[in-house]
Amino acid sequence: MEHKLHPDLQPHSYEHDGSIIVHHPFVVDIAKTEADIDQINTVYETVKQKVEQAEADQDWSAYVTLHSQSH
Repeated sequence: MEHKLHPDLQPHSYEHDGSIIVHHPFVVDIAKTEADIDQINTVYETVKQKVEQAEADQDWSAYVTLHSQSH
């Protein structure tokens, strides 16, 4: 599978058994198909925008909640 993850996610990913494992503060997931990669990129972009807005609004509860539980 070609690695078309968002550039911000690439340092937080690795390949295992033909899948791509992503472990980033905004998204933790496994991609087995190109569609999975597209979905992970979409989730990342959405969460990133919401985190930036929460930070701008100083809404620290939302800021923390938007991060993946494992972080």
